[in-house]
Amino acid sequence: MKKKILIVDDDAAVRRVIRRALQDLDCDFIEASDGSEVREIVRRMRPAVVLLDIHMPELDGIAVTDEISRAHPDIRVIIVTGDATQMRAKLAMERGARDFVAKPIDVDYLRRTVEANLVASG
Repeated sequence: MKKKILIVDDDAAVRRVIRRALQDLDCDFIEASDGSEVREIVRRMRPAVVLLDIHMPELDGIAVTDEISRAHPDIRVIIVTGDATQMRAKLAMERGARDFVAKPIDVDYLRRTVEANLVASG
């Protein structure tokens, strides 16, 4: 069975860039535009990796990371954000994120990070 990657960003163009960067991985991709959609998708689809923006309407990425890490500690959360300050990275990691990728996205770094987290997900 293919592993699933959930891409969560309120910007459709960013979701497309991420999907294209990872398209040759043997995974199924799921997309969401807001943190509030993530709860149900995670419960139903059980992605191995969640790529998550911090700043989104409704429910931000830090709160979503916290929820996922408490309810599903086996799911690997990677924060992908333009707000890549050291303080934000530290907060995200404290809440359960496994990695942190800055925007604009370095596609090679993103790919290596996702591959490592897919392997670690079991």
